[in-house]
Amino acid sequence: MNSKLKGLIVCGVFVVCLVGVALALKFMSPAQDDDSSVSSSAPQQEPAIPIVDYERAQVKNISITNEFGELNISQPKLGEEKWTVDQLDGIEVETVLTASAASTASKLEAKDVAEENASDLDKYGLAQPTAQFTVSYSDKDHSVRTFLIGDESPEKGYRYLCEKDTNKVYIVAESSLLPFMSKLEYFVTLSMLPAPENENDWPTIKDLVVSRSDWDYQVKFRTEEDQTEGIMSMQVMYEPIYMSLNISQSTDITHGMWGLTASDTVKAFPTEEDMKEYGLDSPRATVELSTEEGDSYTLKIGSPVYATDETGKETQEIVSYYACIDGVEGRDAIYIVQAEMLPWADFKMEDVITALMTTNPIADVESVTITGDNADHKLELVSNGDEVTQAKLDGSDVDLDLAKSFYQELISCPTNEIYFEKTKGEPYMTVSINLRSGDADVLEFVKDTDRRTIVLLNGRPQFRIASNWTELFLENVRNLAAGDPIKKFV
Repeated sequence: MNSKLKGLIVCGVFVVCLVGVALALKFMSPAQDDDSSVSSSAPQQEPAIPIVDYERAQVKNISITNEFGELNISQPKLGEEKWTVDQLDGIEVETVLTASAASTASKLEAKDVAEENASDLDKYGLAQPTAQFTVSYSDKDHSVRTFLIGDESPEKGYRYLCEKDTNKVYIVAESSLLPFMSKLEYFVTLSMLPAPENENDWPTIKDLVVSRSDWDYQVKFRTEEDQTEGIMSMQVMYEPIYMSLNISQSTDITHGMWGLTASDTVKAFPTEEDMKEYGLDSPRATVELSTEEGDSYTLKIGSPVYATDETGKETQEIVSYYACIDGVEGRDAIYIVQAEMLPWADFKMEDVITALMTTNPIADVESVTITGDNADHKLELVSNGDEVTQAKLDGSDVDLDLAKSFYQELISCPTNEIYFEKTKGEPYMTVSINLRSGDADVLEFVKDTDRRTIVLLNGRPQFRIASNWTELFLENVRNLAAGDPIKKFV
């Protein structure tokens, strides 16, 4: 398997599940209660009472009027099982939902008849209906029929319905009527950036730049093919520090835009005022992604959506964010996205980098030199190409296992506090990891305070560590020479 895809398989399955859940939620009645014994999608009792009975492909057009406005669902080519929403021209619609509306319009059925010849439609909410929809059929008579949707019935999950200019009132499952009662945005696809179907089609990240309102810097990632496969991601962080990434912790950051799926759509064709209202004019986070294949995407994460308590009052828990995306055709909309799908909003650099100061395997290391005020040592390593076979410290043989432990303690220098400001003063200790390839990673240790030391990697500030780590490191040099156990820093 391509190493850049490792860690993505579970994520991909999870996204597919989320898409299914999101679509299922669209079909659920807004009146549904968690403790209700009858759901809005309750199965209709047999026998169902047919109101209209056509083939779905015979539905040419559905004109809907409800509290949110007007919209038209049209069949672009007569007889084809495909419908579009006229008012969403330029935005990708969820075909499952438009087909569902056509299915209901072709096979409209009732659970029961509330009244055969109602003298007062107002008591059913049909004198001023909640919504109405007019369906044009391609039958031999070119039928056009209009239906009115009234109040909820006493039985939860059902509503009253009648055909316009008639007095027969039906009781119909609310779930089947939901497409005719919803806002325009109901039909917008929730898939913001589809994931590739084939693992060989995954794009190569050229640049991924994360900007945040709580940062005065940017965090940047790119792909580097020479990362240690199976341990590190093929992506690295290169600003504000250079560091390899932990593949199990960084995949959501580097590849999470592919497969990004919303839970709802707030606004199609948003205006500048809409962007401001939802915090997208000055985003909490902006993610700019470019690929080697030439694609570019920009994700903006705006204001948070908070959870509510049992009284309906907002809590401090963030459950979602408003978001939008550029660079994907048919996504000119503002979405609501669950917070766990937007890790860029609150991740820390320390969460995604490796726990190692450097990532050079010991078999690639020719020597380690240590210089400083009270140190001048050289650890030489002999390798057969696959593993180290001999170790010498300052010209004398040392225990090979101890040498390996010593090197492990060196590259495991604590990296839990990132530091990238300009340093003052000269290094009091320098450790150079010299590779057989001729390259080297040079660690410089500069005093910050009595108890803290700044570590530079190849001339760039990287971390701030406890100064007693260097004291223990030099003690371990003496332990290696004496054949004593290497101590671990805690």
